[in-house]
Amino acid sequence: PDLDWKLAKTLEVELTGTDLELARKNGSPLEKQLFEKVFDKDFNALEKNTAWYLDGAETVYWWHRIAVNQQSYGLQGWQRNRVYPDLLACVHGTKEGSYRFSVLETKGEHLKGNDDTEYKKALFDLLNEYAAQSFEAGKLLLGEEAEQMTFTMLLEENWEQEIAKVV
Repeated sequence: PDLDWKLAKTLEVELTGTDLELARKNGSPLEKQLFEKVFDKDFNALEKNTAWYLDGAETVYWWHRIAVNQQSYGLQGWQRNRVYPDLLACVHGTKEGSYRFSVLETKGEHLKGNDDTEYKKALFDLLNEYAAQSFEAGKLLLGEEAEQMTFTMLLEENWEQEIAKVV
């Protein structure tokens, strides 16, 4: 009752009769996505590769594709518009029985260095800095101990090296 937000109970997804459910590269079903189904049409190539990586990583409990729209979860920085990262992953922590959240934003090579990418990178750097200085002001009990949340920009040229550092 003291929280100032509510977790969505349902997600609305617009589909046509030809939209395909995203599967692993070998065609087998995804295993670690947070919600029951995700669809191929909602991912570009880099996002899809990142999702496949997360789905196959032993350190990942679950992952979620954050929808890019005004009704989805977002981060408010110092610019007017919110930032809607691509993926959220719940990852095993460094201590036994702990976990941490990893927020991931992917950027294709053609977007490297543009204003939007540089803004998001600066916002993620600031959020990581503040997460490292955070203090406990209450608890949301999820059954295990939470560790520091991370915010990571994955550029197409080196996304696999960068994701390996945080997952």
